[in-house]
Amino acid sequence: MPRGALPREAFPEEALRASVSLRAMSCDEITQDRAKTAMLRRRAHSDWRMGDFRRLRAWQEAKRLAILSRDAIRSLPRIEAYALGSQWQRAAYSVALNIAEGASQASRKQFCRYLEIAKGSLDELQGVLDLADALGYLPTDKLRHLRLTRTHCARLLVALRRRLSAE
Repeated sequence: MPRGALPREAFPEEALRASVSLRAMSCDEITQDRAKTAMLRRRAHSDWRMGDFRRLRAWQEAKRLAILSRDAIRSLPRIEAYALGSQWQRAAYSVALNIAEGASQASRKQFCRYLEIAKGSLDELQGVLDLADALGYLPTDKLRHLRLTRTHCARLLVALRRRLSAE
């Protein structure tokens, strides 16, 4: 008997059978065991999920920006309603929709990618607002309010992205 090993008689037979199962597992049992292990791994990696995207302050602000933009687009001259107005509306909606879609992704990295796309749409909105200002399409106070809302939304997006990257 190897040094330090206890004789087999030191353990009751029932305890040995209960603690160590020497029977062979069937192929189905092995497959089920592997599936269960994979599910537990996925669950462990997916614990980060945001849950309901509507609770995110960045999404709430993006929604507010889309609504404010829609009202401002209505006041554009008729000639710009389809050119600048259409681009403006798509960019404004894109911000909120990319946040919502990204929140349901399987990983933080994928969510961060959607946040980058939303940030790009916010930058596009900045360009649209600059054009609207240069062309004199909107009153200064309305433009200032839209710019402040856009900037606040951008800050919330950047903060959310940093938080996700740090975790």
